[in-house]
Amino acid sequence: MVRVIQLLAQILYVGAFGLGLRLAIRHPSLKTAETVMLFGAAAVSVALGWLAVEGERPAPLVMHLSTALGLLVPYLLLRVVDEFAQSLWLVQRIAELGLWIPTSTRARRYDLSQHGRFDT
Repeated sequence: MVRVIQLLAQILYVGAFGLGLRLAIRHPSLKTAETVMLFGAAAVSVALGWLAVEGERPAPLVMHLSTALGLLVPYLLLRVVDEFAQSLWLVQRIAELGLWIPTSTRARRYDLSQHGRFDT
C-alpha cells in the first residue's frame, strides 16, 4: 500500500511539472518559471529513481545528480514562496550558501578523466 501511495505522489510531481511547463510556455513570468523549476527538479529526481533498476546500485553520477536535485528543491520552494510573500534577503542568501557548499564539494570529487567515476 505504501508503494502505491509513493507511486501516486511521484506521478503527481511529474504531472504538475508537465502542466506547469505548458503554463510557463503560454504565459512566461518569473513566478511560472520558478514553479516549473521546482516541480521539474522533483520530476527529474523521480525519473532518475524510476530508471534505477530495483535491487541494483545506481551509477555514481545518477546518485550525485539525484542528491543535488534533492538539495535544490527546498531552495526552489523558498524562491516560489518569495514570489508571493517576500522573504528576508538574508534567508535567501543563507539558503543559497546551504545549497552551494554540499553540491560544490561533491562536484569537486567528480573526476571526468576516469570515465565518469567518482573518487571515493
